[in-house]
Amino acid sequence: DAMAAADPLVEKRMQFDHFTRGGEHFVQNLYYKNFDANRDELIQAYKPTSKLVWNGNPHDGAEKIAAFQKSLPGSEHKLDSMDCHPIYLEGNSPALLVSAAGTVKYSTKPKVQHFCQSFVLVRGDEGSYFVANDNFRFLP
Repeated sequence: DAMAAADPLVEKRMQFDHFTRGGEHFVQNLYYKNFDANRDELIQAYKPTSKLVWNGNPHDGAEKIAAFQKSLPGSEHKLDSMDCHPIYLEGNSPALLVSAAGTVKYSTKPKVQHFCQSFVLVRGDEGSYFVANDNFRFLP
């Protein structure tokens, strides 16, 4: 109703739900599907300013990140959990903090490895979101 739409708390909740769905879509339908099946598509998610820290090893910029990702053996990710929260930055559109955890099986390794990964997605000048920060860590 009109009164609910004018309520700032309701508007924030609707915005939060919208961002959460966007983060879920990124993780479930874009990132891991492409990582496992079509890594060439992943470069579109990054910019020259993007940063990846892969198990403690830094990679800066879309080109270097893509080259590193392509150097990894074939993979199959299975997500156990994911979560997404907006991060409100002064003067900017909300960024998204997306966290995922699960298992990955690499074609060159006999056993499945547990991992956690967090992404900070920010809105670019053209209006679409990109990965500003990507942190991946194998878990014991």
